[in-house]
Order: sequence, then C-alpha cells, then structure tokens
Amino acid sequence: LLLRALEAGDRDGIIAALGNDLESVTCALHPEVAALKERLLERGALKAVMAGSGPAVYGIFPGEAEARLAAGELKREMPGADVFLTRTCRCVDAVGKQEG
Repeated sequence: LLLRALEAGDRDGIIAALGNDLESVTCALHPEVAALKERLLERGALKAVMAGSGPAVYGIFPGEAEARLAAGELKREMPGADVFLTRTCRCVDAVGKQEG
C-alpha cells in the first residue's frame, strides 16, 4: 500500500499507510507518547506516528507554515524536549537527478 502510494505520488495514500506496529504497546506503557501524538494532531498534523520503538514521534503537516507554528508551540510548552522541523524530499532532491 505504502509503496504504491509513493510511486503514484499520492500524499493522502502515503499518510493513510503510515503506522507503527509497536505504537500501541509503547503508548500503553508510556502514555506520554500518546499525549505527544495528540498534541501534534491538535496543532494540525494530518497524521502523528511514533518513530521506531519510541519515544520519538513525528507529525505530517499540510504545509511548512503549519509545521513551523506547531514546532514553536511545542518548544514553548515542552522546554526539555527536542523539537525538530524537517521537510520531505523527492528522489530528485535526494540524489540530484530524478529516477525513471
């Protein structure tokens, strides 16, 4: 599902396919992970997912402005947390030429 969405450039399909099988277990043991996901969603993330085995969580936002605003709010609300603003790249960005 994810691969097809990536190949088609289907942003909504990519977002729908994102997930983490370990998330439910980690959130049960560490409710703060679930709380952080909820904070991201409340600030406009289209999806919030735990990365790897945790405790890192990332959010997918509709645009840079929304992501920047959410990152600023989280930095103020959670001064001890590391908050990073990143962006996605296309294959052409990553390797310097478009595949295909």
